[in-house]
Amino acid sequence: MFKIRPAEQKDAHDIATINTLGWKVGYRGLVCDSILDEMQVSEKRIQRTKEHIANSEIFLVAEQNEKVVGFLRGGKPKRENLPYSYEIHVFYVHPDHWRSGIGT
Repeated sequence: MFKIRPAEQKDAHDIATINTLGWKVGYRGLVCDSILDEMQVSEKRIQRTKEHIANSEIFLVAEQNEKVVGFLRGGKPKRENLPYSYEIHVFYVHPDHWRSGIGT
């Protein structure tokens, strides 16, 4: 079982790790291997994640056994004249938890 809660600054490293692993596993074969192989959880990526947590309208994490295993960031649509008020901008689940129901 998992729970959803608002993201906090303390989650930034876990979120950056999930984002990085999501790219490395999910985009393998679609994005050049050398680009994926160079990706890492850097201080710059963690800081950018903290800024997103502070400035996003919606930033949620999924926790399982008190460990962050996924995240979702959203807000107002990035394009105008759309028939909805909010949209998902980013949604990642740790690859070890794919097909576990967290993303459904």
